[in-house]
Amino acid sequence: MKEVKQARNLRVIVSGGGTGGHIFPAIAIADELKRRLPNTEFLFVGAEGKMEMEKVPKTGYRIVGLPIRGLQRRLSWANLSFPFRLISSLWQSRKLIKEFKPDLVIGTGGYAGGPILYAAAKAEIPTLIQEPNAFAGLANKWVGRYVDVICVAFDGMRKYFPKGKLVITGNPVREELLNRVVGLQSSKADKDRNILLMGGSGGAKSLNEALAANTELIAAQPNIHWTWQCGKHYYEQFSGCATAQLPNVTITAFLDQMDEAYAKADLVIGRAGSTTIAEIEYLGKPIILVPSPWVTEDHQTKNAKALVKNDAGVLLPDAEAKEKLVQTVYELLANEDWLKQIGQNAKAQAKPGAVGRIVEEALKLVGVQDDYESTTNAVGHEDLLTTSGKGITSDHSTIPPFDHLEEVYFIGIGGIGMSALARYFNSRGIKVSGYDRTDTKLTRALVDEGIGVHYEAKVDHIPGVAAASDPGSLNSSILYVYTPAVPATFPELVALREAGKELYKRSQVLGMISRDQRCVAIAGTHGKTTTTTLTTHLMRECGVDVSAFLGGIARNFGTNYVHGKSDWVVVEADEYDRSFLQLHPELAVILSTDADHLDIYGDHETMLESGFGAFARQVDETGLLLVRHGLTGSYIDQVNTSVRFFGLNGGECCAENIRVEDGMFTFDYYSPDTDPLMGLKLPLPGRHNVENAVAAITLTIAAGGDARKIKGALASFKGIARRFETAAKTDDLVVIDDYAHHPTELTAAIGAAKELFPGRKITGVFQPHLYSRTRDFADGFATALDLLDEVVLLPIYPAREEAIPGVSSQMLLDRMQNDNKELVQKSELIQRLVTNRPEVLLMLGAGDIDALVQPVAEQLTAKKPSL
Repeated sequence: MKEVKQARNLRVIVSGGGTGGHIFPAIAIADELKRRLPNTEFLFVGAEGKMEMEKVPKTGYRIVGLPIRGLQRRLSWANLSFPFRLISSLWQSRKLIKEFKPDLVIGTGGYAGGPILYAAAKAEIPTLIQEPNAFAGLANKWVGRYVDVICVAFDGMRKYFPKGKLVITGNPVREELLNRVVGLQSSKADKDRNILLMGGSGGAKSLNEALAANTELIAAQPNIHWTWQCGKHYYEQFSGCATAQLPNVTITAFLDQMDEAYAKADLVIGRAGSTTIAEIEYLGKPIILVPSPWVTEDHQTKNAKALVKNDAGVLLPDAEAKEKLVQTVYELLANEDWLKQIGQNAKAQAKPGAVGRIVEEALKLVGVQDDYESTTNAVGHEDLLTTSGKGITSDHSTIPPFDHLEEVYFIGIGGIGMSALARYFNSRGIKVSGYDRTDTKLTRALVDEGIGVHYEAKVDHIPGVAAASDPGSLNSSILYVYTPAVPATFPELVALREAGKELYKRSQVLGMISRDQRCVAIAGTHGKTTTTTLTTHLMRECGVDVSAFLGGIARNFGTNYVHGKSDWVVVEADEYDRSFLQLHPELAVILSTDADHLDIYGDHETMLESGFGAFARQVDETGLLLVRHGLTGSYIDQVNTSVRFFGLNGGECCAENIRVEDGMFTFDYYSPDTDPLMGLKLPLPGRHNVENAVAAITLTIAAGGDARKIKGALASFKGIARRFETAAKTDDLVVIDDYAHHPTELTAAIGAAKELFPGRKITGVFQPHLYSRTRDFADGFATALDLLDEVVLLPIYPAREEAIPGVSSQMLLDRMQNDNKELVQKSELIQRLVTNRPEVLLMLGAGDIDALVQPVAEQLTAKKPSL
């Protein structure tokens, strides 16, 4: 690349056009460059006859047009001229490069970007493109092979561009305008609800028709005011309709006071262009996205899905707008907590200061160091989710910038995942406190470690609630974290939201912590905790000093958070609530994909595609994805990284010659990455755990662990609390505690017990977890429980759910074929077991059955039970 000797006399070509989503970022980048380096000379390059030829000159920049046109994606005579226009545009681009002599060429999408960037790259001139959408345009995809740096706004863009060039910067936004919105919002006093419908300068026909067709619905809610921006092409048609005459509707062709419109809006309706999404994220506004069906490659739908997958927006197809839009608005307004959560989730994805980061990347290319202050913190919170900008470096040993935090407050601190985060922050010297509804062994351990825990929902326990100036965002002194298991009506959640505090899900915070480290993520509907803990143990024993966030208490460590000194971190990738989409691992494994959490996904296919498929596509392209042998589907075929299959007697990495020796499963391990490891002994029951061990061994070797130490490390593994844990053992009794709460997990646990204790009577006490799961898998539960010799059912543990009519433990009992079955209350359980003493007792479930395990074990092993 050429060197620039005079840093403040740059000559820059900028190309962006076709739509406002390409033109606005191009102008914003040029403005930022000019603000930093006032003597910079610019030349814009566009496509003849396109919007940029009119818009750019109005901002004071010179533009020249190329004869390029887009390639039609259907049979068209116009395509016959495409090769000639392309050749002519390439020739003119070379001429422009030669005459203007640019130091740098920047493209933001649009037809003209291809030829000019290609010509610049061939002339060895530094080049940068900015792709604003979640789906790369044809011009950017083509020229991406030749440019030096590619700035993107969405995760998952590796599938479109070569590795090593991507930087997540976000999309430029009108920060001056949006900062005015933030100021206006703070003084908003209007108690009525306000809806802002934006159809763009030209308008959106389907959105206009939706309002015009629902006059009665809109009139019936006079306290809900609509600002209806119908666009210049539709104003004459719709301004006289009945809806437009309603006193709670204001129709306009344009929004002259955009800052005021944004500030008043409680809910926004709009298309899913990249600029709209960036502004919505910046402001943290809840939005209903109605993607335009007329855009190239349906990229607006892909933009919308990038928000929706993180519950940061609601997607309504264009064809359904007329019938469903107004009703969807009312449904959202009726659920205040969900409406606020959508906005908060959107804000969590925001990348403020994007234009500053893009310019910084551009200046790096030409060797210019400027002293202009970065705009990274434009809204008062750093972007912790990018790989560029202040606070984040590419050095994997760097810990994310939580150094400004003085305190972290958890709602649901006693949960296994939440308590691991609490321990992480506590280990860094940050004050930690929180609420949980139950005094447990785990919460008492947290208290012993200096973490404050209270068990009554009282607002005065919450730090900083009275401090309106400290909203709890990521650069404030207090971070508020909550678990989705807590209902939205929980008083402390309500108080925090009413106080205007930012709330973050556990998964969001874990994603931030792991984002700048070398992440190993263990996914699957079953086996995550065992495999995560075993992987952590093996890595540490084999020379990789990992940190880890575990879903159980590891007996080798005595905790669920392990602090290491290397740049590796091992985490569970939880599919519930799509939490694992916050992770971007270098190494990952998918253990199982059985249907689960259908209350979130709707059906199994959606769970595979938008859950596990989306997770798989986020694995780093230079990394490795392990998939259990036998799992198939298009969601695996679409990944951007190396894929290997593992399993028992199948897959590239596998266990063979599986047998039981000295009471332990013994097997031989084969993999392309190491010599065979023979006679490995696993101190865990069940062939499913042998399979989990294969995954853990493969990950350990992939992370650089010493394969020669695997055998000893595996044999020294002590297991996890509540994962087939022996709670009591005498000559005539064994009590085993297991977290199994899905039919597949029950089948595995029961099968392991039968294999370890052949000929002995197996009794199972099962507490179903969640009404929705019990309903969705009732037949599966009945079939699994029929494998037991004797079944004792407890009532359903509801967790976060309300009761569902007709769904109960009695329903499961009625579906079972087993004759030795009964339903008892928790208060009756010990009496029942002492009276009918079991031989091998399995205590099964994910609810609060764990609190019964020790009392049951003590009574069954006592010489004289005290009842």
